[in-house]
Order: sequence, then C-alpha cells, then structure tokens
Amino acid sequence: MKVFITLGIIILAIGGSIWVGKIMHDQKTSDDAQENAYIVKANTDIGGNFSLTNHKGEKISLSDYPESLKILYFGYTYCPDFCPAELSNISKVMDMLGAASLKVQPFFITIDPQRDDLETLSTYMQNFHPQFIALRGEEKETELIKNAYKLYAVKAEEKDHPEDYLIDHSTFVYLLDKNNRLLSLFKYATPPEIMYREIKKYV
Repeated sequence: MKVFITLGIIILAIGGSIWVGKIMHDQKTSDDAQENAYIVKANTDIGGNFSLTNHKGEKISLSDYPESLKILYFGYTYCPDFCPAELSNISKVMDMLGAASLKVQPFFITIDPQRDDLETLSTYMQNFHPQFIALRGEEKETELIKNAYKLYAVKAEEKDHPEDYLIDHSTFVYLLDKNNRLLSLFKYATPPEIMYREIKKYV
C-alpha cells in the first residue's frame, strides 16, 4: 500500500512539474509574441553620431555619452498627441529602470527648429523625466539627421493660419548602443513594460 501511495505522490509531482513548465513556456511565448508586435530589430543603415545644441544652449554630440545607451525620439513641441504621449512613456521607462537609468540617456530631437527655439524646448522638457535632453539644429542640420535616421516628417500647411501648421512624422523610438549604433526600434504606443525589458538586456 505504501508503495502505491509513494508512486502516486511521484506521479503527481511529475505532473505538477510538467504543468508548471508548460505555464512558464506559454508565458514566455506570449511575452515574445508581444515584444515582436512592438519591436523592430536593428537595421545597420540607420543611425550614427551627430552634434546639435541642447536646450541649455550647449553644443553636444551623442559621442559625448560613451558609457550610455541612447533613447531618441524625434518630434516637436507643438505636437498635440503623439509626442507628449511617447515622451511620457519614455519617462515611465526611465523611472522603472531605477539606478540602471544612469546608464541610459534619453534625447528629444526637434524636427521643427522654426518654432522650437531653446527657450521653448527648455520649458517643454520640464514636463518629462529630468534626464531628458532636448536637441535643436538649424534646418540643414535637421534634414541631414532625418535622412540618417530614415525619418519621415512633412509639414502640413494651414492655408488660413500658416504659423499653426502640424507636422506629419514617423513615431518610432530609437534605442542606440554605446557606439550610437541602432539596437531596436519601438513602435508607437509600445507599453513601457516591453520597452523596459528590451533596454534591460543591454544595461
């Protein structure tokens, strides 16, 4: 009788292990599928170093941060929806990283230098994570960087109020390594948890 009880316990234990293993496998498969839905893996033709003026008026380059991963988002302060939403998401990720956030430098690069002067950028960045650095260049500098990062950005003119134009632009968040090479692209509205897990692989 004891033998049968012992065998039963062993069978239950094995069955339980298989069941737990299946749950863990299914969870990992689900997580991987979720990440694949939001993350585009690197294209080596995209990215690279550049120099612009930060919102404090200092000329800096990505290479000034050789020990940091870089998060880049291209947008403009007059953007009514996509830009503040993505910058808020990145801010949440920086909070989630905790001490590891010191190894990550987020940048907001304006694609609207005509309206986004340094004072405007400085005021705007107060709404987001304190490590954020806003960058601005002249029109020609901005165009060169847009081309290097395969960025779509087209001004949508308003006939009645030409100064109140919007800009149609791509909304990817770029993750660069310490050498300013592209690691991953995050699609718009990637949940902070997924962005966090991807960044944690490299810090």
